[in-house]
Amino acid sequence: MSKIAIAIKLEVRLQLQNIRQGGFKNTIFYKQWYMNELEAYHDQQNPVKAPVDQAMDFFHSLDYGFYTNFHVNYLNGL
Repeated sequence: MSKIAIAIKLEVRLQLQNIRQGGFKNTIFYKQWYMNELEAYHDQQNPVKAPVDQAMDFFHSLDYGFYTNFHVNYLNGL
């Protein structure tokens, strides 16, 4: 890990963008992991996301295999 502030800021931003639940992580564990990554993102002075954007990012990162019907129904309902 870099000690250069801008590189650290980029790294936590990329980690948050690339986080995915996967088929073997339960939702409670995954939510805590996601929130920890989001906190690290904010700790590095990255722009604060609107709550609706944070919710959609989390929604997008859920395991599609397990939550396929939920994804489809939710997006169709929007």
